[in-house]
Amino acid sequence: MRPICWFTLSLLHSLYFGILATIYALSHPYIVQDDARQHTVWMQRLVDPSLFPQDQIADYYQAIAPIGFHQFYRLMAHLGIEPLLLAKILPLLLALIMTGYSFRVCQRLTSSPAAAFLGTLFLNQAIWLKDDVVSASPRAFLYPIFAAFLYYLLRRSLLPCLFTILLQGIFFPQMALVHLALLTVRLVEWRNSRPHWTKQRFNWVLWGLGVGLGLGVILLFSTDLQDLGPTFTVPQMKQMIEFATQGRTRYFGVSPVEFWLGGASGLRPPLLPVAIWLSVALPFWWKRSAIAPILTPEIKLLPEILVASLGLFGLAHVLFPRLYFPNRYTYHSLRFVMAIAAGIILWYLLKTFWQWILTQKRLPWLTRRISVVRWENTTKPNPQNPTATPTKNPRRFRESGWLGLWSSLIIATFLVPALPPLLFLCQAWHVGQAPAIYEFLAAQPKDILIASLDDEADNLPAFTQRSVLVSGEFAFAFHVRYYSEMKQRTQNLLQAHYSPDLSVVQSFNQQYGIDFWLINQDFLQPDYLLSKSWLVNSSLQSEVLQIANQLEGGNRGAIAPFITQCTVAQTETLSLLDVQCLQAP
Repeated sequence: MRPICWFTLSLLHSLYFGILATIYALSHPYIVQDDARQHTVWMQRLVDPSLFPQDQIADYYQAIAPIGFHQFYRLMAHLGIEPLLLAKILPLLLALIMTGYSFRVCQRLTSSPAAAFLGTLFLNQAIWLKDDVVSASPRAFLYPIFAAFLYYLLRRSLLPCLFTILLQGIFFPQMALVHLALLTVRLVEWRNSRPHWTKQRFNWVLWGLGVGLGLGVILLFSTDLQDLGPTFTVPQMKQMIEFATQGRTRYFGVSPVEFWLGGASGLRPPLLPVAIWLSVALPFWWKRSAIAPILTPEIKLLPEILVASLGLFGLAHVLFPRLYFPNRYTYHSLRFVMAIAAGIILWYLLKTFWQWILTQKRLPWLTRRISVVRWENTTKPNPQNPTATPTKNPRRFRESGWLGLWSSLIIATFLVPALPPLLFLCQAWHVGQAPAIYEFLAAQPKDILIASLDDEADNLPAFTQRSVLVSGEFAFAFHVRYYSEMKQRTQNLLQAHYSPDLSVVQSFNQQYGIDFWLINQDFLQPDYLLSKSWLVNSSLQSEVLQIANQLEGGNRGAIAPFITQCTVAQTETLSLLDVQCLQAP
């Protein structure tokens, strides 16, 4: 087929995933993507500035939002597109842009349009089987921007390259450092198995202008974050459960395999699609007679990206946490490298398979039985004794085995990753289960504050546009001042939630200005409290375990007798209590 046909197939493949995700995101009135709860919900202020007044959680996530991300959503809000709606339709557009640039990049690395299509296919599967692009958060923008950067870098287009560096710096600063590291790596060329400084003037000019521009943007963003105060230091992190083996941000005390491959400290290579791991064969097979001719000299871009990413990965460990978490420098770039490499290897395997079929001289037999293997096809009769039990034909048996193996590979590559249930499971969508409570709270004044230990508190800002005191989704430990406040709020909430003294509850309500309590009917069960990993695996672990022990001893708490009379909205498992009722003598 002509290259334009493969390009069109790539776009259609991305369009398929994007349409599925968009339809699912719009299929329910109460559905939100996991990371959108942090990065997008607060931007409803751009439509209605009176939302989330004096909300420290919203203020924090607004402060850490990259300026490009914030201003893009602001522009769309001025055009009449609400942030939460935009977050559901934007991933499709971002993925299509990424697909267009990625296919062009693959075309410059390989002369085979089919291999370029397969590399782009794997990249689409890798991003849609995760919650990166579908989150419409800052990291969703890095994929089309990085793909565009690689394309213009290969085309040696100076101004577009600089523009993509600027965009990456204002949307996802950590990835902008990967851009700069890649430009630095390309200053060195290997000739006669020895490193030499490049003689290409373009590389030096782009490096000088790119580093100046990129670092300037990154430093500007870092200056804006100074108002948040200091971050936790390494000695402090080592003493915190939040960064230990079971913490939300695992870093210290984990096994070597976990440390270097998973969590915040590891390389985080993509696990899905499984076929993307075909990429590990490219370093060993790239000189094969069938592969080498389709590889262009620009294929060196893949190891250069690896060197740049791994260099920053190591530097982030050395300077931790000044460059944030090390996985930010390999998690995304590995998807590009592995997808393109896997596409080349799969092209080689499929071509080999097709050539093998053609050499069998029994193409009708193979195509007729490619999906069903009959016993008579694996045996041959005995000409001397026709009535005897046929003996197995090893050749036919091997052929059937190869057909089964290749059929499984094709199904695993093309069909399984496209299954909607698998896609939606991997994309971390949250569907609200308490519409009666959402509707009631959304009808209340915009300055109300809700207190709850239940997981449903994570969804309330998205589904009601109302503030919560604290929840597991927003209790993120990185900046000392913010997390100390979240920790103190959680500690006070735990005490009031389970205190047998009603005055403690009333004092807590007055201190924070609580308007409603959201209570789970199982809140007096020790297992309920111990199931909250964000509490158990936090610096409040001792308080949580102490309260759980008290619940086993029969502690009922002062709130329990008021649940029936103070409930203003409820579901089968949740009750929303009016604080005014709790304040009554």
